Amino acid sequence: CLKMCHPAMGLPWLLGLLAKPPSTLLHGDFRTENLRFSASESDGQQPDAEPEVAAFDWGMVSRGRGALDLGYFLALSLQPEERRAREDELVDTYLAAFEGGGAPSKDELWGDLRVSSLCLVGKLVLAHADFHGSERAQEMLDRSLRWAGAAAEDWDAGRAMQGTFP
Repeated sequence: CLKMCHPAMGLPWLLGLLAKPPSTLLHGDFRTENLRFSASESDGQQPDAEPEVAAFDWGMVSRGRGALDLGYFLALSLQPEERRAREDELVDTYLAAFEGGGAPSKDELWGDLRVSSLCLVGKLVLAHADFHGSERAQEMLDRSLRWAGAAAEDWDAGRAMQGTFP
């Protein structure tokens, strides 16, 4: 346990795993509250048109492995029951989007998602420790920590740590 608590082996170490190439532009707070979607078919959009999505609030932009944003999205955008029902489909859709190649293997992506869930839980625990916001923001932070913890448990995130400490 002391090795896990040492600053060199904690959250910065986990984030370092997700900073290794291949890297991409990361939003850093990629959840539905920070996304806007185009109008739906019922709003007069063409029936076969794909919805357009725009991300905003780029205050935590960085570079790293795409699983960090994907894990954030999966863990915090859907209630755990809904995430469990849809995550395989969403992961497959993510992998299929690599049209020009360069997609990680499904196993590699799930390994990165395990690490990303641990990073997210760590980030939320640290946010709790220094929180001075509104009651609504506190409720959102509490919910986020519960949902991220559920994702870490569901994804067997502890496996990401096996054999990694000297």
